[in-house]
Amino acid sequence: MRIGDANAPADGRVRIPGSDTYTRARDLRFARKAGVAAVLIFAAFAGIVVVLSLFGIMSSNLSAILLWALIALYLAFGVLIVLYRVISRLE
Repeated sequence: MRIGDANAPADGRVRIPGSDTYTRARDLRFARKAGVAAVLIFAAFAGIVVVLSLFGIMSSNLSAILLWALIALYLAFGVLIVLYRVISRLE
């Protein structure tokens, strides 16, 4: 935490995410926005793959592989984020 941080508690303690009602609401709002952004980015990438497949720029087999790879990446990074949050709460 930096000196003079606007979000720092007055007594100098480190803010723990979700530790009080204000920060919990703010963290949930950020998580919701991040989730919506992730869904929109996934839809954009999937839409690009589908459009390229429809116009014949790539074969249907390649588009299927790309879509499965995109789903696998999102699931893998989701697992990593969940593990990071669990481990950070243990410390």
